[in-house]
Amino acid sequence: MSLDEKRHDTAELSGHQRKGLQCCVAKPHCRSCTTSILKGCREGKHEMCHGIAKAASTRSCIVCFTQEIIRNPTLSTGHQNTFIDDPPFYLSLVIMLWLIPEYMAAELTDVNTTRYHVVLAERLLKTDLQPGGYKETLLGFRFQLGIYPRDGKLFVNDAQINSSNLLCGKGVIHGLSAVLHINRNRCDKLTFNKVKGPCGHCLLPKSQKCPSGTTPDESTRMKKCRFREVIEGGFHLTSGCVATCIQKTVELRCCEGFFGEHCEPCPGPKGQACFGNGLCLDGVSGTGTCRCNKEFNGTACETCQSGKYGVHCDQECQCTNGRCNEGLNGDGTCECDVGWRGIYCDEKIESKADELCGSVKCHSSANCVVQSSGSQCLCAAGFEGNGTFCKAVDPCLVSNGGCSLYAVCKRTQPGRRECVCKSGYAGDGFVCVEINPCMEGNGGCPANADCIHVGPNKTSCVCIKGYSGDGQKCSMVNLCKKGNSGCHLFAQCNMTGPGVRSCTCAENYVGDGFKCKSTVDKELRHMGSAKFYFSLMIMDITLKGRGPFTVFVPSTRATKNTSLIRVESSFSHKETFANLLRNHIVMCHTLLPDDLNQPRNLTSLSGLVLTTSSTQGAITINEANVTKSDDISVNGIIHEIDTVLFLPNINRNNIWLIPDPTKLNLTDVAERHGYKTFYKLLKDRGVMDLINDAINQPVTIFMPSDDAMASLPQQQKDFLFHQHNRPQLLEYLKYHIMMSQKVYAEELIYLESGQTLQGSALSFSCGGLDKIGEIYVNDGSCRIIQRHLVFKAGIAYGIDCLLIPPSLGGRCDEQTFLDLKMNCGPCTASDTLCPRGTIKKEVTNCDLPTLFISRNSGCRPICTVNIWHPKCCSGFYGRDCLVCPGGAHSPCNNRGKCDDGHLGNGTCTCDAGFGGTACEMCRNGFYGPSCKACNCSAHGSCDDGLRGTGLCFCEEGWTGERCDVQQTEVFQCSPPCSPKAICQENNSCVCRPFHVGDGLTCTVVDMCKIWNGGCAREAKCSQRGEKVSCLCPQGHSGDGFTCLPMDPCASGDNGGCHEHATCTMVAPGKKKCTCKDNYIGDGVTCDLKQLPISRCLQDNGQCHPDAKCTDLHFEDATLGVFHYRSVKGQYKLNYTEAQQNCRAKGGSLATYAQLSYAQQGGLNMCASGWLDQARVAYPTTYSNPNCGFGHVGIVDYGTRKNLSETWDAFCYRMKEVHCECKPGYIGDGFSCAGNLLQVLRSTPTFSNFLIQILNYSEVSKSGQTFVKRLSDPDVQSTLFVPENSGLPENLTLSQRDIEFHLSEGQALPLSQLRNNSRIRTRVGSLTVLGVANLLNPSSLASCYINDRFVMDSDVPASNGIIHVLQGPLKAPPPHSVTHVAHQAGMGVVLLILLVAGAVLVGYRFYSHNSKPFQFHYFKDDDKEPAAETENYSRSICNPVYEAGPQPTDPEPTWSNASGATGSPQPSVKVVDRHEVVNGGSYDLLQDS
Repeated sequence: MSLDEKRHDTAELSGHQRKGLQCCVAKPHCRSCTTSILKGCREGKHEMCHGIAKAASTRSCIVCFTQEIIRNPTLSTGHQNTFIDDPPFYLSLVIMLWLIPEYMAAELTDVNTTRYHVVLAERLLKTDLQPGGYKETLLGFRFQLGIYPRDGKLFVNDAQINSSNLLCGKGVIHGLSAVLHINRNRCDKLTFNKVKGPCGHCLLPKSQKCPSGTTPDESTRMKKCRFREVIEGGFHLTSGCVATCIQKTVELRCCEGFFGEHCEPCPGPKGQACFGNGLCLDGVSGTGTCRCNKEFNGTACETCQSGKYGVHCDQECQCTNGRCNEGLNGDGTCECDVGWRGIYCDEKIESKADELCGSVKCHSSANCVVQSSGSQCLCAAGFEGNGTFCKAVDPCLVSNGGCSLYAVCKRTQPGRRECVCKSGYAGDGFVCVEINPCMEGNGGCPANADCIHVGPNKTSCVCIKGYSGDGQKCSMVNLCKKGNSGCHLFAQCNMTGPGVRSCTCAENYVGDGFKCKSTVDKELRHMGSAKFYFSLMIMDITLKGRGPFTVFVPSTRATKNTSLIRVESSFSHKETFANLLRNHIVMCHTLLPDDLNQPRNLTSLSGLVLTTSSTQGAITINEANVTKSDDISVNGIIHEIDTVLFLPNINRNNIWLIPDPTKLNLTDVAERHGYKTFYKLLKDRGVMDLINDAINQPVTIFMPSDDAMASLPQQQKDFLFHQHNRPQLLEYLKYHIMMSQKVYAEELIYLESGQTLQGSALSFSCGGLDKIGEIYVNDGSCRIIQRHLVFKAGIAYGIDCLLIPPSLGGRCDEQTFLDLKMNCGPCTASDTLCPRGTIKKEVTNCDLPTLFISRNSGCRPICTVNIWHPKCCSGFYGRDCLVCPGGAHSPCNNRGKCDDGHLGNGTCTCDAGFGGTACEMCRNGFYGPSCKACNCSAHGSCDDGLRGTGLCFCEEGWTGERCDVQQTEVFQCSPPCSPKAICQENNSCVCRPFHVGDGLTCTVVDMCKIWNGGCAREAKCSQRGEKVSCLCPQGHSGDGFTCLPMDPCASGDNGGCHEHATCTMVAPGKKKCTCKDNYIGDGVTCDLKQLPISRCLQDNGQCHPDAKCTDLHFEDATLGVFHYRSVKGQYKLNYTEAQQNCRAKGGSLATYAQLSYAQQGGLNMCASGWLDQARVAYPTTYSNPNCGFGHVGIVDYGTRKNLSETWDAFCYRMKEVHCECKPGYIGDGFSCAGNLLQVLRSTPTFSNFLIQILNYSEVSKSGQTFVKRLSDPDVQSTLFVPENSGLPENLTLSQRDIEFHLSEGQALPLSQLRNNSRIRTRVGSLTVLGVANLLNPSSLASCYINDRFVMDSDVPASNGIIHVLQGPLKAPPPHSVTHVAHQAGMGVVLLILLVAGAVLVGYRFYSHNSKPFQFHYFKDDDKEPAAETENYSRSICNPVYEAGPQPTDPEPTWSNASGATGSPQPSVKVVDRHEVVNGGSYDLLQDS
């Protein structure tokens, strides 16, 4: 039936009917009413089942009854406040109901019987019941139901399930064939013990003070106790409370007569194990075997031993030759065998075969018995009949022969039988017990399955609780897959065992797994303090860091009642509002309610002092009450308060009237708050200029108060304020300033970079339990006394001491004056002068040593030398005057003496009882602030240490204040304590020192996770068992609890720096090596600085003498160093790639020295790059806080071990010498050419031709003009120069011949000359003849000008070009005329000349090695046009030697065949065809 059908059925019940039913069953004595109701339900006649009865459905009646149980708790229980009173809980049940026979209906009202039918917390469908098993009922673990599958049917105990899977709400119903009778087979022993819970904070609720598995005893009050608490890495005794808890222990037992894990009944009738005639081996570990009493026998001791009879089996049968009526019901009578008679069958019958017994003849299986009444035939034992007829008796025919119902009866002899138990049973046949395979080897079931005995020699394997499967294969049920199994949303669920899971909060969360807490800022949002959270976020106050933070959050009502909290108006008063929020935050401590319960002072982030107090358990913070406390978060805890916390003496109604501090100057801050002395030093030494420089802003300044400056030792004042030590004072001042950051209090403790203007970094730490919320600078040496003094350029903090740079230390150098008496001399001004570096103190008279000594005639100057002796202030030691352990204000924590001074080593000699590098702790066996000696015996451990109490923790078996009294009674706790715990009185277990837990389970405390195990903050904490070890980091020395910075420069080798370098300590164990003046390098290697020399100073840098030499390397400010970045982007080159790319650029990786020279030359690059020898660095030329923290010079990352790191590169390339020809010269600088005349002058092979030109210029004005044309820079010309070898000194050229060698207007290189073309000069045209180049027909392989072979070509000049000829050219006569009569002869002559020219070309070709002959051909005049050049113009005449084109024919000329001019002859008119080469101004090159 569906759930809707059930709702419909019950809806038909009238309110009157329900009321009548409730009224009836509410009366305890009204059993008949319930019976009739159920009977009516069954028969479908009762009015309660009206509407359901029509269906005549038994199932409907069950539903009817079930619905009434749900609505009427008293129906099944008979009283209130039972399991049904809680409907949600009830709906999670599985109810197993039955069809009640009428005669058993009265049993329904028995409360325990009803509960025995209910299984809690499981929804068991028929498929879940099919494998079988045992289920705990509502009566408890002692009353279980057995589920047995038998022959395809399901049984609950002995009742069969008739109907199944009747869904009802969140439960299910199964109908049974009979009422289940409570099987009282379990007699578990339940004990309750009172145990003490662990000692803890009193404010914790009782439920949290009892161990797991126990409940608080509400009848007893908590008692005072002392417990060990971890405080700053150490265990210390603290007052607390201990609760009394009730521990419930269940010992599993079977009732008498039951055995085995599931307490099955022993053999025998119900309630009579072994028939009462023996002892059953019962119990949880029993086997169920019956050990029979004497004279009894049988599987269940159900009969007598053979030959015994009677109720007690104490009578012995006397039958000799017969069968005795034996057993519990026997009387000992005998049935004789054939041939015997008598009471004991001891009389042998002697008779013949045909002898009559009386008047009849007995059967062969009968005996003739003589009685007083006569003889009678009686059938012998095992036979029956009238004596005359006897047949064998089959005892198995009646009641199975007395055998068990589970046995087979077999007749063996007449009247005798044998009982054999059926398969699956074991016993003597009279009692057959089902074989239980589960008794051995778990019945073949796996280890994670229960063996269920479901029938004769039959088992069912059911996976145990926490496992699932078919029984043969069981896998653990993963509870975590369903809803994270109740673990918190931010917890990880882990299966730790079958049905057992653990909840562990995720990373960055804390808690028990069921409740996990994140950081304080997240919890603020979750707990309803979103307004406070968003205010913090808007003001950039972050609570996400390590903390820890204790936050006092004003309640919603408190913020509503205060007009102060107006975030919308806070931006104009950001600093004021932010400080107001910081009033509610305490840093570095997680303060639990117990901590606040004690009167103490706390310092908030703003510097406001908060005072805690407690009255009758109510905690107050100043005037605010703590209304609620949250659980511990990852980085702190939150407490809710009912009032906003204000600074004292402030207008709470209108806080916005406070002036905006960002409008103030540092001068205002110093004057208002008492920092005038330090401010004056900043101003006098020019540090204010750095502060006011925008590149350094914002700044964070730590200003010593005027009182702190006044309390400095006089020696230190003398040193700092001396004019000679101004550089050191400047370093002191810069060490108080952090540039380019405005740091608020919440950020100081875990500040990543506390870099100062001086270069060294500042560190910050929290105050201890006696200074909660205080912040100290540099390992507790200085305390911040005022916070958040905001001004225009940044923020200032007031401190109570002068900070000492690590590079200088606490120097108190002493100044001494030494008087030097100079030689006695004349009393002149020059003779009484003091040497340089000294000061004249006075002049005294002396005896001047002359030939005759004259008294007091001379003068002796007394000169004073100022000498500074290195000396450390008190509390400082070593070469660099480092601070002694414990700080300058309390060397060795005032518990010992420091070996200070310039020659000291900083070792503390501690007072008695104290130990540690800074005498900061008690030695083992000493306790308390004064480190008193403990008084424990060898059997106790002392609560030692500075915070110890000296109490003794005794070993097991010892007691007394000193643990010197041996106990007479050794306590034994149950359950036993952990091996790391001690059993004490009242059955309580206490964990040993350095362990935590409930005593039953003790785990060693991970001390390193709590305040670094008490080690110094910078030390590495490690723990092995209970022992904590502290190791100072590299660069520090000490015991780990106190770590001192090591000065690497104090070693004898100058800290590893070069001998020409200065070693400066910049951080613990770190140094800076700086080359001295006139040296360059990284400090480890310093080379004498060498200025670069220009290569042009030697041989003009290999440039031409007429060229200007420029050494680009010398002129380059970076001296060849350049930055290279990969095309892929910044920092993409490993070391090998950097080398390859520099080589590709024609250079190599720069060395450190080369980069140093480049930096000094002005190279500034805020990008790191590889250098030679796998070094990484970059140069800076001005201070930039984003580049090397403002360092100017080389920011060196050192040699990299991992060559796969990627950086940029700094390459070095030696730049070349640049040569540039002087004005008026051409060339590449290495070779420079002047004008044509200068080239002639500079070329020795042209000397003969030059002489002829010079001679020509001396004898005629036209020669002077010729020379000027050779020097004219505005006109490009082509000059043909005969080599000296072709122009002997004795050969004189005519003026026309010299002019014939110069073609003006254009410089014609050889490549532009074409075969058969002509070059015009002032006195005529030159003919070009040549052999074409086969590979490049457009050019000539060899060339002739007229008949002169061109030996060299293209000699450049600034105003033209020179071609070298084999010999001089012969100029033609002026204007010769050729007669008409000789035209034919002239053609012949030209042909002969052409052939001769070809022969001559061949000869010249072979005779000159420089012009090897190749196969060429001569151009055909009529097939190939004259050589042309690009951009030419036609008919442009020579303005010097030719007139413009005339309309009339030109004057004819005549010539003879030889070409010589002669007398006028009849001539042929010749028309010249010429073209300009390269668009020149003159018509120089023309076709022949």
